[in-house]
Amino acid sequence: MRSGRLRAVAAKRQAGKIRVTGATGRLSGPHGLLGSSHPLFSRRKDRSSVFEAISRLFGGPEKATGAAAEPRLAVAALLIHLAAVDGAASAVETAAIARALRDHYGLDDGEVKRLIAEARRRDREAVDFYQFTTQLARLSDAEKAEIVRMMWQVVFVDDTNHELEDNMVWRVAELIGVSTRQRTLLRNEARRATTPPDPVGD
Repeated sequence: MRSGRLRAVAAKRQAGKIRVTGATGRLSGPHGLLGSSHPLFSRRKDRSSVFEAISRLFGGPEKATGAAAEPRLAVAALLIHLAAVDGAASAVETAAIARALRDHYGLDDGEVKRLIAEARRRDREAVDFYQFTTQLARLSDAEKAEIVRMMWQVVFVDDTNHELEDNMVWRVAELIGVSTRQRTLLRNEARRATTPPDPVGD
């Protein structure tokens, strides 16, 4: 299949329909450069996007891919991503994010709304967690533990716990320097806080 596509490109290039432009080796046709939506690139793009989505959670050492976010924005972006990592963020998860940011940073409703809007934008543009975790790793141990606590609160607020949520909290905790033991203790605390007590018999 691949060799067939390459032969087709070669034939079109020979016919003058496609040519290599400049030192970058980009392909162009009679109407200009071939964009990423062209069929020649579509399959590669699909594979790349799937790989990037998986690598964001399970990849190896991450490299800086953009300007590092300031801590408050970084936390908000991580919480936004966490709420949707299992499919889509629910209303109760979104409310939990707003409540956590308001309480932890002492923000009013307008400030929380603007922070969440900017966090959503940054999360859409990000390809990994590094630009969010690089600043958080420099915070105090107590502050880093509080960030992981907020993440677990968002995970358990809807009384469900998806494997991808666990993996994301594990990954972020590792990147910012929260130990496995502390992460597990914080997880258990958050789960107990949202689990109703057993009914007491008469």
